[in-house]
Amino acid sequence: MEEKNLHWWKDLTHPQTFQHYRSVEEWDRYYLNIAREIAKMSKCASRQIGALITVDNRIVATGYNGSPPDVDLCQTKDYECPRKELGLPSGQNLDLCPAVHAEVNAIVTAARVGISVNGGTMYAYCTVPCVGCTGAIISAGIRRVVCLDEPIYHALSLPMFKMAEAEVVQYES
Repeated sequence: MEEKNLHWWKDLTHPQTFQHYRSVEEWDRYYLNIAREIAKMSKCASRQIGALITVDNRIVATGYNGSPPDVDLCQTKDYECPRKELGLPSGQNLDLCPAVHAEVNAIVTAARVGISVNGGTMYAYCTVPCVGCTGAIISAGIRRVVCLDEPIYHALSLPMFKMAEAEVVQYES
């Protein structure tokens, strides 16, 4: 057998050489698809949102929007979402929502088990995160946010990310 066939990874013209190397956009789509699956775990009456955090291109934490652990206030027989009862549109009067947002849930999950997300990337299966989540993302040291290119709920989020020098990448859903 030829030396070239034994060590195909040394041959930059070989088709297998770069099969494991993906573009940033391919990784972004891959992780956004996982975030979409995570969103399906949410019991929120308004929207299902999923998030995950990667550090060095490895998933370190996930989260979805919903009640905190041991607090079941979203869509139960004993409790109805106040925003749903008032007929409020998605994204408005979030202070009335008992749920933890997916982005914060992912950050807290990492913190609870002692994993640093500093320098990481947040993948959020939603539009640009709300102001509260934006503050948490910046404070956690996350430097890149990948989300969907949909109407933005909070006009302050993008300027906050820009001031913090955090990159925001938006993709069509």
